[in-house]
Amino acid sequence: MDARRKRLAELRLQLDSLYDIGATTVHGSPERQAVLEQLEPLLASIHALNDELEVDPITTEDP
Repeated sequence: MDARRKRLAELRLQLDSLYDIGATTVHGSPERQAVLEQLEPLLASIHALNDELEVDPITTEDP
């Protein structure tokens, strides 16, 4: 696995973790806002790597 694919896997684990944290916070709370603020750059990084690697973001498989 090359470094970019490894990084993509790491970012997806971070995303899963943030989703789990977000699911336990109250809507509109400062805690949820903090999670949302972390999600934006993380999702941008994931999408950029997906595009670079031409990985389907839904199936996570190469075309």
